[in-house]
Amino acid sequence: WGVIAPETSHQKVLGPGQWKLALGIDVLQDFRQVGVLAVQNLLYFAEHHTDAFLAIVKNSLISYPFAQAGVCLTRCLVDELGLTDEVAGRPVASPAWDSPLLAFLCKEDHEHGFHEVYCIVFQLFHAEMIGGQYASLADEAALYKVDLSAVLLRTRALLAELLARYPTSVLELGILQRLGTS
Repeated sequence: WGVIAPETSHQKVLGPGQWKLALGIDVLQDFRQVGVLAVQNLLYFAEHHTDAFLAIVKNSLISYPFAQAGVCLTRCLVDELGLTDEVAGRPVASPAWDSPLLAFLCKEDHEHGFHEVYCIVFQLFHAEMIGGQYASLADEAALYKVDLSAVLLRTRALLAELLARYPTSVLELGILQRLGTS
């Protein structure tokens, strides 16, 4: 909250229980099995990429549930890693461990590599929301009701395309993302 509106107390803006509506989801029921990681990703994005974060949050052309999208994007990244109980029980040399995102993060020497990838992926998602087929929706209420799953699938495909170019660092992945969405 301090990044979005540092001069305003969240208690003045949202009354009791209204924070659930602001998120667009019932967070007590739905963290899409990623729990605190989703919150950490959003917080990292706000603290370390403040300008990009604020540009997305304050963009008046959008009206999608930002936090819900953030939780879904974390879920997508976890899925892209391919780390399941079944995979964990197999030898490391097993093809079950093959994941372009996992391979990228393993070779990337960045303490916050997963969070950095999340920030890049959120920007990909946002570009799809405002620049893709949904950009023509004039009614903000209609945009809010857009099925995020289609945009998430497209974002996941875009991430796969970026990783297929074998970036050597988070910096290079970010450059590829910006070149592809500008």
